Amino acid sequence: MRAIKRAWLVGLVLMAVAAPTAAAPISDTLIVSLNGVPTPFPFVEGSAADGDLVLVTSINGFSPTGDASQFGHPTVLLEGDGTISDVFGVSEAGNFQFISDGEVGLSSVSPLFGTNPQNFILVAEGNGGPFDATQYLSPALRAAGYTAQFQSDAAPEPATLALLSLGLVGLAASRRRKSD
Repeated sequence: MRAIKRAWLVGLVLMAVAAPTAAAPISDTLIVSLNGVPTPFPFVEGSAADGDLVLVTSINGFSPTGDASQFGHPTVLLEGDGTISDVFGVSEAGNFQFISDGEVGLSSVSPLFGTNPQNFILVAEGNGGPFDATQYLSPALRAAGYTAQFQSDAAPEPATLALLSLGLVGLAASRRRKSD
């Protein structure tokens, strides 16, 4: 009985520690901050064959939003199996943009980000980030103190799922013992 209670308690504590916070983004998101404080901004959303393309044309009056010298050098987030998850960088017009993986993943990097794969920055998606995207902001935004991060909607790590499962098993065992 004590072992079951202990397992239940440990499971709940581990779930609480491993659970995402309410403030954590749960989807592919661009987080723009001014002096460390996240700032809202409007963006234009379109679509692409593999996922949703988001083009950021203005951030608090700054336009264009991207560093034109970064066109063709996007960050490509890779799943554990090597497939493409998300891509973020600068459009040919000099605006920050990203494309999310949608339901089936991306089959390739869109030419909207450039066409020379040797210039792509390949990064393991891992736990979803956040990934620093400040280099893609326009020089004017960076000079004004803006920073940017990209948060991916990566699947939970196996360890997190194991902790959640342990907590649920402990809870079920505790309830079964009480009903006996």
